[in-house]
Amino acid sequence: MDAADRAGRRRAARLANWPAELRHEALSALAVAAWLTTSPPHTDGQDEELLVHLVASHHGHARPLLPPVPDPDPVEVTCTMPDQQQVTISSASTGVDWNGPDRFAAVNRRYGPWGLALLEATVRLADMACSEEGT
Repeated sequence: MDAADRAGRRRAARLANWPAELRHEALSALAVAAWLTTSPPHTDGQDEELLVHLVASHHGHARPLLPPVPDPDPVEVTCTMPDQQQVTISSASTGVDWNGPDRFAAVNRRYGPWGLALLEATVRLADMACSEEGT
């Protein structure tokens, strides 16, 4: 799908029964946070707060809080993680991420405002490139 095709995105969301206001990055951040609780070996030594923050902020939000949008018709979602492990989360948890502001403050202290902004921009541009390629 053409990344600039807003009508196509709305149509795809409608066909998937995805509420228009619901932020998929909130669901993705929940999945990553759940996955990290299993202590995947290849994340040893990684900054887990930064990983969750970058997933939550990959569309330019979550600075410090994603727009709180509860799912009006929650479902269980199973996600396959990079190590092929599956985690199941509920879309009912996509309301307010009360950990977001503290997580944002912590990673901002560690990386500095410009360093964090650079990391966010890098992930955001990579996401745009993948969307444009269709991968």
